[in-house]
Formats: sequence, structure tokens, C-alpha cells
Amino acid sequence: TNAESLAQSNVESANDYVTSATTLVATAENGVTQAQAALTEANESVSEAQAALDKAIAANEDTTDEQAQLEAAQAQQVSATNELADSNTQLTNANAELDNANSALTDAQTLQTSVEAQTDAIVEAQNADAQTAATEATAQADVADTAQTQTGQAQADADNAQAVSELTAQNAQDAQANISD
Repeated sequence: TNAESLAQSNVESANDYVTSATTLVATAENGVTQAQAALTEANESVSEAQAALDKAIAANEDTTDEQAQLEAAQAQQVSATNELADSNTQLTNANAELDNANSALTDAQTLQTSVEAQTDAIVEAQNADAQTAATEATAQADVADTAQTQTGQAQADADNAQAVSELTAQNAQDAQANISD
């Protein structure tokens, strides 16, 4: 039926949303790993620059170069610390997006089960009406394809998939409400 087709499209769109959000999480996890590596290197650079400055001071040498190296290393350390904090925030947001996607998928599957049960009862009673509704649903197949054709960064993919999922959920709910005996 139309409602079943829309419910299936809703599940497919929600699956696409979960896939996009999973990619977003993986990308964010990689960002955290890279930021942590950058911070580790920056910390090591600060330690080495501090050691060089200490040696120059102990040797009673001019410390201008060593002081400049230490300041540059400390600036990198601050930048790497900020980058790691930003990456952790992005990962938190990505995980929240994935939670939202999983919730949308659960809702879509629940709606699909409900629609299926409702329409099965109607199909048993009025098979001819169900066949007519099924032919009207073929135009709705493009809804799931929309989420698969989106490009760009992982967050944009997740947002587009979420929008399609919400639209098809509304269509399926509207169709479910219009099912009659």
C-alpha cells in the first residue's frame, strides 16, 4: 500500500541517516586522534625548547634564539590544545547526531511495523483497495534516493538524510491516518 511504501522509504532514509552519522562519528574520531597527536608533538617541542633554553642559560649564552623557539613551541601547544578541544566537541556533536539518527531509525521501524499490521488487516478484507493504493506509491521511491545522492562533508550528509527521514515519516503518518476499512 501507499502507507507501507512510505513507511519503507522512511526506514531506508533513516538507514541512510544512520550511515551518514556513523561516517560523521568516524571522521570526528579521526580528528580527535590527529589533534591528540599534534598536541603530543607540541608538548614534546615545548619540552625540547625549554631544555635548550635551560642549557643556554646554564652556559651563560645569549638566549634570544632559544627564547624565541620556546615561545613558538608554546604557541603551537596552545593551538594544538584548542584544536583538540574543538575536535572533542565535534566528536560529542557527531555522537549526538548518531544517537538522533538511531532514534529516527527506531521510530521509522516502529512506524513501519504499525503500518504493516494495519494494512495487512485491510488487505485481507479489501485486497482491491490495497492494490490501488500500492500503484499510487511507486512515485514515492525517489525519496530514499535523495539521501544517497547528497554530497559534501559528513555533517551535511547527515543533515540531508535527517530531513528526508522526517519528511517521509510525516508522509507515512499521513497515509496511515488515511487508511480506511
